[in-house]
Amino acid sequence: MTFTAPTTYAEAKALMGTDVETPIGTLHCSGAGLHGVAGTPTEKFSINFHNAKGNVEISWSSRDGWVTLAEAKAKRWTTEWDKLPAQARKLIDLVLGEVLKAYPVDKRSDVNKLLRIAKRRLIKAGKLTLKTCGRCAGSGKYSYCQMHGDTCFGCGGTGKVLPATSDALRAAKK
Repeated sequence: MTFTAPTTYAEAKALMGTDVETPIGTLHCSGAGLHGVAGTPTEKFSINFHNAKGNVEISWSSRDGWVTLAEAKAKRWTTEWDKLPAQARKLIDLVLGEVLKAYPVDKRSDVNKLLRIAKRRLIKAGKLTLKTCGRCAGSGKYSYCQMHGDTCFGCGGTGKVLPATSDALRAAKK
């Protein structure tokens, strides 16, 4: 079936379960998502198309048109990176700069995970030490709840937390 851009969410839902010709070949329409209120002028929606293995390969949205999975991941990563405070971006660049250059944007980890990795590398190198958890004063225990017992949510029960980004940045510059 040749793809014709739907103008409403109802038209997009009608494509579900069909095989459609996309810019990267014939793929199966696996789902449609509504973003906003149906039937209004601001109605936005997207359609996902997957391969034989069930992995989403490409999407079409009423806002952006065709977007491949790699493009979507790269855009999300760049948006998250731009939201990080300047200190955090600088720390990641100092500690993981070469690693970041080696990976294409769509293959990179979550930016908050990269920040934790950068801090842990500084700890491993002996430039930075873990701080005592301020919530439980280092005991790893806090108030009791049935689901988690008395495990502190601040440190996960270890009694130690990663230091602030500003401390890590100072340590990385040394």
